[in-house]
Amino acid sequence: MLNKILYIEDDAVTQMLFAALNRRASFAEDVISAYHGQQAIDYYEELLKTRHPEYPSLILLDLNMPVMDGWQFLDEYMRRYARYFDKTRVVIVTSSDDKKDLEKAKRFPIVRKVLPKPLTPDVITTLSKLLS
Repeated sequence: MLNKILYIEDDAVTQMLFAALNRRASFAEDVISAYHGQQAIDYYEELLKTRHPEYPSLILLDLNMPVMDGWQFLDEYMRRYARYFDKTRVVIVTSSDDKKDLEKAKRFPIVRKVLPKPLTPDVITTLSKLLS
């Protein structure tokens, strides 16, 4: 079981479904939610300011969001925060089947996998194996 994850997803229903799935699968003890990339950046800025020792080991990241999309978040995270939170990994969770997304994800060493939406028990099992 992971200690803490950050789920960046703009759809509230998808966030709720993941919370229920997480409880059933005992995937993570604590899930922090952000509804767009800027909220996640604000969260990391606060962690950095307070020098909080506990931070998410995993970010589940949607790509298509308002305010700041997933790619913009990754660019900003890599530029400003990755060196401070070096044990964090990212899994992109997307409904897009665009092969360009897979290629673009390879530019970010922090990205471990690109998975399809919706998150299901099978996807969580795959993710658990990947991260163990």
